[in-house]
Amino acid sequence: MVKRSTVRINRDLQLPLIGIEHSSQYRLSNQARPSKRAFEQPDPDTIFIGQASLKHHLEAAKIKAPFVMRKFLQTLDWSSLESLYAKSGRPPYAPLAMMGLILYGIHNGITSLRRLERFARTDLGCM
Repeated sequence: MVKRSTVRINRDLQLPLIGIEHSSQYRLSNQARPSKRAFEQPDPDTIFIGQASLKHHLEAAKIKAPFVMRKFLQTLDWSSLESLYAKSGRPPYAPLAMMGLILYGIHNGITSLRRLERFARTDLGCM
């Protein structure tokens, strides 16, 4: 078994600017589709660029593809695929998140897995 180091993104909310708190109205529920397995499926609204959420930053930059893909992928039923995962061990990345990464990479002309990994670490749409 090959062990690979993992990189965790700090998703803690940053200090509020002038008393403006982060609104929880944008948080997506990971419990929308109950599964017996816990998956690593971060909420994109918990990632911040300065004081702006990643969602607001991408909207301001007029980057729409990640939202369209995520919304479409959330309409699909992933339960049959999720049921194949082991019930123990470190939580795996959610199939929805992985498929979103692959589709967004292909949309941007990236087909190599190594380039896709690098793209996922550097492109804000991937985050």
